[in-house]
Amino acid sequence: MLGGSGFIGSHITEQLVLLENDVTVFDKTLNKKNLAGVLDKTKFVKGDFQNSAEVREALKGNEIVFHCIHSTFPRESVGKALFDAQTNIVPSVSLMESAVKENVEKIVYISSIAVYGNPEKIPITETHKTNPITPYAASKIAIENYLELFRLTSGLNYAVLRPTAAYGERQAMTSKTGVINNFVFSAIQGKPIEIFGDGSTVRDLTHAEDIATAAAKAAFMKTKSRLFNIGTGKGITLNELAEKVRQITNSKSKIIRTESRADPEKHVFDVLRANKELGWSARISLDEGIARVFRAQKGAE
Repeated sequence: MLGGSGFIGSHITEQLVLLENDVTVFDKTLNKKNLAGVLDKTKFVKGDFQNSAEVREALKGNEIVFHCIHSTFPRESVGKALFDAQTNIVPSVSLMESAVKENVEKIVYISSIAVYGNPEKIPITETHKTNPITPYAASKIAIENYLELFRLTSGLNYAVLRPTAAYGERQAMTSKTGVINNFVFSAIQGKPIEIFGDGSTVRDLTHAEDIATAAAKAAFMKTKSRLFNIGTGKGITLNELAEKVRQITNSKSKIIRTESRADPEKHVFDVLRANKELGWSARISLDEGIARVFRAQKGAE
């Protein structure tokens, strides 16, 4: 589990342990809080994804590898194309070479909705063309393409998940990360809930635990497809989301709107392929997910 101590990685780690798998977590640091429930049931290997020797050593004896590491966020990557490529594409290709040498059976890669850029059609299907508008998205697509190359040339099996905007407990509280976590944090602090633009932007929001169950299914099931959209198939405007957060957190925070950013206006997934081939659908409702984030943040105060 590469990046298994992080936000989404820790949720996948928990899911794998729940399914009684032996899990090795490879990460720069051990986040004991994120892995609190499974610390005694996992093996932790401290290492740097940029160090190919450390990565290869961690792969030994593991049949399936989950790749959850990326060094940048979408907006943060703008203007840093070379850094993004060097720290994500290059070590990912090295990972694939090591996986072949260590007889790894399958790589499950956590990609992103960002690869679609500004979609031409809603809902977005897996056959929709990719249109990267950030180095982050371009790197994600490149890694997906290299996985297919290694399948064709070396027989390395893989599955790619493209989650919608992820949220949930353990997500870092920064301006670069999830809208729900930021809205909830502002509501708890009594600060204004800030919306970029007029609030009409639509997002399909998926809890990290649901992404984790999809990852586990993609790892162990034989499917016709190797690429899956992972989302709820439902959209909500930022205006509606802000009001929902205010209600669930019982907050009196004001909602303010600031200068718009160059983000896609609408992102909603078609998840029929995941429904049919993985037998998967999102289980955590938006209300429940927001309430869980609220409880987690209140508990961290």
